[in-house]
Amino acid sequence: MHAATPVRFRWPGGSHQRRADAPRQVDHEGERARYATRAFLIAPVVLIVATYVVFRLFTPIAGERIASFTGFGFYWLLGGIVMPVTLIGRHGIAELFARRPVPRSVRFTIALVLLAVPVVFGFLFAFPAILPFATGATLLGLAAYAVVNGTLEEVFWRGVFARRFPSNPWLGMMYPAVLFSLWQLVPWAVFPTLLHVPAFIVLGVALPVGLLYNWVAWRTGSIHLTVLSHVLTNLSGVGAMVIFGPGW
Repeated sequence: MHAATPVRFRWPGGSHQRRADAPRQVDHEGERARYATRAFLIAPVVLIVATYVVFRLFTPIAGERIASFTGFGFYWLLGGIVMPVTLIGRHGIAELFARRPVPRSVRFTIALVLLAVPVVFGFLFAFPAILPFATGATLLGLAAYAVVNGTLEEVFWRGVFARRFPSNPWLGMMYPAVLFSLWQLVPWAVFPTLLHVPAFIVLGVALPVGLLYNWVAWRTGSIHLTVLSHVLTNLSGVGAMVIFGPGW
C-alpha cells in the first residue's frame, strides 16, 4: 500500500494571484538613503537662504556692522556645527580631521602647490599692506576669524560632502563647490556699502578655490590640508583685502 501523496497548498487564483496578494517588502534602507541624500543636497540651500534672511532682518535694526557680525555668527553656528552634527554626527566630524595617505601623483602635487599659492601671496602682499593700519585688537580679531571661519567652512562645504559621497565627484565635489561660491554673493547683496569689490571678482576667485579645496578633500577623504590652507589664507588678510580693499 502506497503512502498518500501530500497535497500541495495552492493560493486562490493561481500563482499570479499569489504574487499580487503576498505582502510587499518595503526597502526601508533604500528609502532612508534617498531621504538622507535629499537632506545633504537641501542643506546648503537652506544655509544660504537662512543667512541671507538673518542679514536682512538685522540690518535695519542694528546697522550693517552688527548685522554682518550677527549673520556670520548664525552662519557658523548653523553651517559649521548644527548641520554637520546632524548630517554626519560628531564622530564623522572628528574623522574629517584624520591624516590620511596623500596620493603620490603629479596632479595631486600640483594641487598642493595651488593650496599654498594664496597663503604665500597673502603673507607677501596682503598682510604687509594691512599691517600699518591694524591695531592689536584688529589682529586678534583677524586671527579668531581665520580659525573659526576657515575651520567651520571646511567642515561643512568640504568635509560633509566628501564623507557622504566618496565615490560621486558631482555630489561630493562639484555641487558643494558651486554652492560655496554662490554663498559668497550673499554679503554683497546685503552690504553694498561695506564691500568695495565687484561681486563677479569674488565669484571668479571663490569658484576655482572652492573646486580646488573640494577636490583635495574629496580625493583624500580628509580636510586637514584644506583647513590649514584656508585658515592661513584668512590669517594673511587676503579675505579682508578682497572684501574691504587695501587698508581696511
